[in-house]
This record gives sequence, structure tokens and C-alpha cells, in this order.
Amino acid sequence: MKKAPGHECAKRTGRKPFIGLMADESNTRTAAYIHRGGCNSFSEKTNQYPASWPLAIWTEQDVWAYIKDRRLRIPDIYEKGATRTGCMGCGFGAQIDHTTLDVMQAQWPKWYDMVMNYENNGVRYGDALDEMMKHAHRFKKKLSRSDPRWEKQ
Repeated sequence: MKKAPGHECAKRTGRKPFIGLMADESNTRTAAYIHRGGCNSFSEKTNQYPASWPLAIWTEQDVWAYIKDRRLRIPDIYEKGATRTGCMGCGFGAQIDHTTLDVMQAQWPKWYDMVMNYENNGVRYGDALDEMMKHAHRFKKKLSRSDPRWEKQ
């Protein structure tokens, strides 16, 4: 959903994207950051076009501090309780943080009902999310012992 339009735009315009991923968001992203060799990647070995991840070394706390320090305006969805944004109704990551879906239910109940009742091959989206949540413990981020958050798990 997000990669294909970026690749198409790069082919059409010859421009390369800036990617807003942060390495501390998951072990996979941390590994990708290390594999690429840092914020900017030009290696042929990655089988990717050149890429820039300018936020890779930032944490979520860094982002909020930057916003506060510069008195930047933010989308009001954060003031309504969302901690992340993305495609409305997307269940990706809901096993870790479902506040975006909670906000959608509170702010746009008709839209929420439409999304949750969407059916594909006889399976309702809401039922699929419920089933995924039963197994959420399998998806929790694994922390190393050197991470200060280790003791909080």
C-alpha cells in the first residue's frame, strides 16, 4: 500500500524518497538500519534504490521534543488520543497499539462500523482483528537486556 506508490513515483520522476522510519520502532527496522549502513544507503548489495532515512536515529521522544521546542502545529488527531497515524482503519500494529482504532470508533463511528464489518472471503475485518488480538503476545517487541525498558516487561 505504501511501498508501491513510492516505487512508482521514483520510476516516473527519477527522484528518490525520504523515508520517515525510525530504527527504534522495531527490531526489523533496527536490523535494516544496520544492514543499510546508516541513514543513507547507496549500496548495490541491498537490492534497493538509494534511500535516505533521516529520522532513523530519532526516537519518538526526540520527535515530540522537536515539535515542542519549535512550537510546531500537529494534526488534531493526536489531541484526540491517537499515538500514530496511517491509513484509517488499518490494523497493522494494532496488537501493540490500538489507540488509532479507538479514536476512529469514538470520532467516526459510522466509518468504524463500515471498516469493521467489511467482509472478504466470508471473514469480517473486525473478527480477523479480534482473532489477531488473541495472539498479540507473540508480536510484542523483544527487548535486549541492555535496553532500559527491559525491566518494565
